[in-house]
Amino acid sequence: MENTTRPAFYVVDAHTEARLQTVQLIQANGFPYMEFTCGEQFLSNSLPTGPACVILDLLDGCALGLKVQSRINLMNRPWPVLFHTASRCLPSAIQALKAGALDFLFKHEKSDHLAAILPAAAEEATTRYQRFVQQEAYRQRYESLTASERSVLQMLLQGLLNKQIAARLDLTVRTIEMRRATIVKKMGVSSVMELIGVAARFEQIVPPPSSDIPRHHFPTLPPEVFPGKTPPQIDATLEELLP
Repeated sequence: MENTTRPAFYVVDAHTEARLQTVQLIQANGFPYMEFTCGEQFLSNSLPTGPACVILDLLDGCALGLKVQSRINLMNRPWPVLFHTASRCLPSAIQALKAGALDFLFKHEKSDHLAAILPAAAEEATTRYQRFVQQEAYRQRYESLTASERSVLQMLLQGLLNKQIAARLDLTVRTIEMRRATIVKKMGVSSVMELIGVAARFEQIVPPPSSDIPRHHFPTLPPEVFPGKTPPQIDATLEELLP
């Protein structure tokens, strides 16, 4: 069942009794849910794109549940995975946690262990989904940039000034200023400084600058400007980074 206001829980468990117990706990906490009897049924289902958490059994042996987790990671869905299993396969537990599993619980333990983690899992699902939505928005904006605008953006992220970018591209400074303004507008930010912050948060969208150019080109101010203190590295033309 789908609920647009609260994260959903997808319960993947081949064991009917255990699956029903998990579903009852989810219902008692007021969360929407969907249940599946195997990993393939879950993966082949057209699921909503909203916030969700997957409660996954290791299923028929140690390997299968981990394969489902791997497929989830490849699907580009921001779903935290919570393993709830009767198997005490320690290597699998370690592998699952390394692959990003939220937690690894054992079924024979008291059910309140699972009940206690549901609110935190729901909160994590919401946080990941919100970041995912923001990330996809920036991805679409980045893809709207032309090749020349992306080149200018990369040089801005390298710390180059307008005149340096103009020299590298054999263009006028005015042309670079206009392209920079277009980049800021298309990316939905208010300044180059904010754009740098976006690039730092979402490196998988905005590729990091290449290493062939130093990231910073900031001259050192003379000591008398800051008496008694080590002069900071300050960009002498900082106004270029302002709106």
